[in-house]
Amino acid sequence: METSALIADKFMPNPTRVSLASTSGFRDGLVGGAYAATVGMPTLLNPADDLERGSKWFAVDHSASLKNVTLFGDASVLSNRVSEAAQSAATEKFIGGEVVPEGEQPGAPADFDKFAIAPDWAPESQPPALRGYAPTMNSAEKSFCKWPSRWAICKEAYDASVIGVNAANKEGQAGGMWPGSSGNGGRKDAYRHCTWNGVMALKMGAKTAKGFADRHELGPKPPNMSEAAAQAHHRMDYYNNSWGRFFGQYARDTDMTTYQAIQELKGWCLLSVNDGDLHTLTK
Repeated sequence: METSALIADKFMPNPTRVSLASTSGFRDGLVGGAYAATVGMPTLLNPADDLERGSKWFAVDHSASLKNVTLFGDASVLSNRVSEAAQSAATEKFIGGEVVPEGEQPGAPADFDKFAIAPDWAPESQPPALRGYAPTMNSAEKSFCKWPSRWAICKEAYDASVIGVNAANKEGQAGGMWPGSSGNGGRKDAYRHCTWNGVMALKMGAKTAKGFADRHELGPKPPNMSEAAAQAHHRMDYYNNSWGRFFGQYARDTDMTTYQAIQELKGWCLLSVNDGDLHTLTK
């Protein structure tokens, strides 16, 4: 059932509507799915009595864009409990500081550039400035993080990225899972993005984490990289980010401690790389 949510995310990354069909039979899903396809609406499979974790993650992750939830079938195949839980999950919620208070003045770049997450374009041996970047946020990240009320969120995103970088670098070294793996398109890169997004979703919820990760992908490509290559890297990152947020939202909804959750997230992302579930462009 989680598979239907992850497939939907891959092919419809910013839906305005989502539908649920019961796993107890095929008729509603078959007929409803055909209709959903004509209107560009993903269909998720869900049991009758509880909102399945893949469905919940998808609704929360995309709650900033979702305007409608459609259930195929009556309450005998998808209960009122499922309907209410799906609507609640798809309702956009804001964590503390996310909504900028009226009258707040933006801070100076020096105040928030310290939260800049370095881009991951190759070659890794060169500093960001030599890869076509200044060591600052891209314009989308600046637009979000310039507000002082959001600095705690931006710091959480940065701290999560450090956890991802350190975990990935460990596995890319001698004695690690993938010695010599590339941090730009390789297994180490996929692992880092999954872990980073997982920790962000754990700390701030999948919706807010998705917003930050998507803004990070809007940075300009290096001058010597083709547009086709850049888009391939973005597709890889968007996909691996979503897996991380799926894991992170699940961990957030459990009673694990933060330490336990982060260790589990690292393990889940590592297994997903080794099982071929995450996308890579190189080794």
